[in-house]
Amino acid sequence: IVPAIIEYEDLEQVGLLTSARIATSVTGKRPKFSAQDLIKQLTDYHKVLQMYFVEPAIIQQLFKQIFYIVNAQALRGLLVRSDCCNWNKALQIRYNLNHLTEWLHNQQLRESGAADCLQPLTQAVQLFLLKKDEKNIDEMINMCKSLTIAQVTKLLSLYKSMDDFDDQVTPLLIKKVGEALKQQRLDSTKDQKRIDYEHQENFDLSFTYPLLYPYVSFDVSFENLEIPNEFQLDFLPLM
Repeated sequence: IVPAIIEYEDLEQVGLLTSARIATSVTGKRPKFSAQDLIKQLTDYHKVLQMYFVEPAIIQQLFKQIFYIVNAQALRGLLVRSDCCNWNKALQIRYNLNHLTEWLHNQQLRESGAADCLQPLTQAVQLFLLKKDEKNIDEMINMCKSLTIAQVTKLLSLYKSMDDFDDQVTPLLIKKVGEALKQQRLDSTKDQKRIDYEHQENFDLSFTYPLLYPYVSFDVSFENLEIPNEFQLDFLPLM
């Protein structure tokens, strides 16, 4: 997941970055697992589920769980990779995420809620792309609603400017953003679970959504069923 979403770089092939920024991002070593490889694996899973006629409602729930894990694992990787916390990488990660949301659209899984599971990582990327100064604090905190306070401040502390035109994230700015988030989210609550949640950096990889089994009506009338004689079930009345 981390190589496909965080490390994989493909934007230079479609000309979306300037040559100067590309030069600062290319490491000379491409990840073995690309975003396209991840898409292929998801497609294979989807085909297997369809081949065994799994109910669409169940398929949607399964992919929602998968995308939760994708987000949690990728964000966990980003939070320990300062080399990936910059404007250039943010643009490329957003490009990789677009592949996933487009795949959901193509597979008719838009209503599954899977795309919403990617919001924390998407907002982390948007945070890197925003102008980061004290005048923009309100926009920064309002855009990061799916991230915890600890995650926002950690991401800002890891951010590295790419050149002289990029924003410099100062310790004072990080402190003010953290204080603004605490005032917005924690000043009016005494819920210890909420407080603990806002102080965690990583999402729980063991978390699972409850699986709901839908009721599916059966259109075939039992009185019209014909049971083969080989089953020797003549003693069972159909009515």
